[in-house]
Amino acid sequence: MDRIYSAIFSKTQSLNTLQSLGKKKNERFPNDSTKIACSSRNPLLLSTVHDTHTVAPDEPPILLQNEILQLFKYSARATSISFGVKLLSSLLVAAHRPRLRRDVWMDEIHHFIDKDALRFGAFMGSLVAVFRATEIILRRCRGERTRMHLAIAGFTAGWTLLLDSTTSRSSIALYTFIRMLHVMGREFIAKGLLCRFPHLTEILFIVSNALIIQTAVIQPSLLPATYYHWILKRTALTDHGFGNTDRDQLLAHKRPDIVFRPCQPHYHKESCVTYACKDFIFEIGRASRMYAPVHLILLSVSGRGKLYQRPISTLFRFLRAILWSSTFLSSNTILTKLSICAIRNSMQRDIEIEGVIGGIIAGLSIFMECEKHRSFLMSYCLSKALSICWKMLERRKIVHYIRHSEALMFSISLALIMSTSAAHMKPTHRKILSFFFGPKCIL
Repeated sequence: MDRIYSAIFSKTQSLNTLQSLGKKKNERFPNDSTKIACSSRNPLLLSTVHDTHTVAPDEPPILLQNEILQLFKYSARATSISFGVKLLSSLLVAAHRPRLRRDVWMDEIHHFIDKDALRFGAFMGSLVAVFRATEIILRRCRGERTRMHLAIAGFTAGWTLLLDSTTSRSSIALYTFIRMLHVMGREFIAKGLLCRFPHLTEILFIVSNALIIQTAVIQPSLLPATYYHWILKRTALTDHGFGNTDRDQLLAHKRPDIVFRPCQPHYHKESCVTYACKDFIFEIGRASRMYAPVHLILLSVSGRGKLYQRPISTLFRFLRAILWSSTFLSSNTILTKLSICAIRNSMQRDIEIEGVIGGIIAGLSIFMECEKHRSFLMSYCLSKALSICWKMLERRKIVHYIRHSEALMFSISLALIMSTSAAHMKPTHRKILSFFFGPKCIL
């Protein structure tokens, strides 16, 4: 009676009894059939039978070990890619210098390996590592993944910007701030808190482009030196040409001896229209050398699966994207030149807002670019425009620089971006974040 009682009312003993019966009668009844048959007669054994078929969850130490391995994996990926991109961009800039000797090449490589590239790689690797480590600690302490945890992890990781060079911090912080405004704006529009403004991206690009062109023509000291030299190289112009025409002419009301100087030979030697038609073709070649690495990085980050599945069509779209982007940049440059030349030659004098007019007309070329790339261009140009406005206010003693304020702004922006729902981000942005931080970096 004791054995019968324990077989019926004890789950552990009943399971052992069923297993022994199954072994003895294996040739007549399979083990699973015996358990199911016995459980049908004894409902108390039903939960025990189902428990044997449930997959046991992974142990916490194993999960923690896997997460630590993933942390090092994504951190190493971010470090290597950012280091390579920074080094490649520096070499491309050095390659455009005339008569570049071998010793100059070695100096460039040594300089960027020692300073800029290494610091940028350390910043990106630390950014990913600190974010994932903070998120793991918060999730294991509180037992869940929430948007608040992702915001705290993003804010903590944002302070790794201090590892990067001081010349790059403000640009990175401003760009991230603008991306944060873009993401938050999409979320507010989806929730009905804001109304959709048509062509806002294009309008912001046109305004930013006008401010940048006006600053480059009239007061280039407000621009970073490297960015101003890049503009001169892109437009095939010289600082001497701007100085002998626009800048000197704007001082004519103070100096009567200054007379109007035509575009030749300061801007170009031929007529304005002839020069623009010829330079348009050369500008496409110059722009393609700049855009090819950019689209290659985007392809490696967000289009690897398509490249493996459909290599021919993916490569065709890759080349077409380079051509469209190069045509956009070439059109932007030529429209800027033609607009300024038309204003100068028609009025036979220079006016203070000719850079603004040329920038607005040239900014309309944004409609030639692919729509999904316009937000990146707008963010880049708007960050430069905000930097110009800040320097203007700083020179007038209206605002003052606060030490490490760019790191604080970057941390707040990153916290808001990482805590935003993935449904409110563009697919390209989601792919980039998942590539660097992992597939579960956002909810």
